[in-house]
Amino acid sequence: MSQSIAVIARFTPRPESREALRTLLKGMTIPVRAESGCRTYDLYESPDDGEFVLLERYRSRSALDEHRDSPHYANYRAQLNGLLTKPVDVAVLHALDEAV
Repeated sequence: MSQSIAVIARFTPRPESREALRTLLKGMTIPVRAESGCRTYDLYESPDDGEFVLLERYRSRSALDEHRDSPHYANYRAQLNGLLTKPVDVAVLHALDEAV
């Protein structure tokens, strides 16, 4: 069985781009959740600093690769330029012990 993968992605928006970034990220939830290899794709916002955080889980590394090769992912990445104060902070994690 393939090893499950988790991704934590943190986005720090420019103050004037907060709503545009929120809309862009929320727009990704439906197409990503429809991917066969996606287990969860959840968007959060920090009440302290306004940072957006995506918590993603995929069935395997190949499922994550398929996600990153999708047209909706390419479209979203193309729109990020200018919305952030710094590059997206992404951590890709291999599951050691997770609830099913």
